[in-house]
Amino acid sequence: MKCARHPKVDTELTCTSCGIPICPDCAQPTPVGFKCPACAKSARTVRDLPPSLFARCVAATLATGVIGAMFTQFVPFFGAIILGYLVAHVAIVSSGRRLGPTVEAIAVASILIGLFAPLIPGALMAGVTNLVQSLDLDNPWMYIRAGIAIFVALGRLRYM
Repeated sequence: MKCARHPKVDTELTCTSCGIPICPDCAQPTPVGFKCPACAKSARTVRDLPPSLFARCVAATLATGVIGAMFTQFVPFFGAIILGYLVAHVAIVSSGRRLGPTVEAIAVASILIGLFAPLIPGALMAGVTNLVQSLDLDNPWMYIRAGIAIFVALGRLRYM
């Protein structure tokens, strides 16, 4: 059998996606085997989101983060795990399964806004002088919940 891109080269290797013969010079190593340059190029992660998917991803994950964060107040540890998983899942689905740093940043921001934004109105009502005390920023459990939720979300987004 001859390589599809180099007709003078004999080969026994084929692309795992499309099945065309490829030589060792053309073969692109991937986690699932060797692919031809065309299939290896299309399999890369899409890093850019079109504006419509970006807006949909922001809206959906933000809503999930705010609603899910209410649940973490009652069940702190397991609630944070569930929050991270749900935000990541909604980010994956609402972005059209386009993963990358943009979707990860949206998920992290949604978790942080969901956990810390409900505290701001009460803090503002208490007065600007007591803002730090009323936000309860010295409570380590707030940071632990945020860290757990972010860890779970990023793990799901990166290693899906």
